[in-house]
Amino acid sequence: MTDIMIIAPCTGNTIAKLVNGITDTPVTMAAKSHLRNNNSLVIAVSTNDALSGNASNIGTLLNRKNYFFVPLRHVRMSYTEK
Repeated sequence: MTDIMIIAPCTGNTIAKLVNGITDTPVTMAAKSHLRNNNSLVIAVSTNDALSGNASNIGTLLNRKNYFFVPLRHVRMSYTEK
């Protein structure tokens, strides 16, 4: 049993499935089960998906209970160049 679950990175497809209540992947099924127990779900949105057409879905989840988002400035892919 956990108190908090994090989905990182969370794609636009997963966000849309959470908004519409679709549970056809292990991630969405675990998230819905976690939320059913009134626990918190933290979502770290993929930056590419955050800038595309998923603004309405993100806004919908922002208004729902027990959904929390990592600020986009903290979601960065860091890699070194050789």
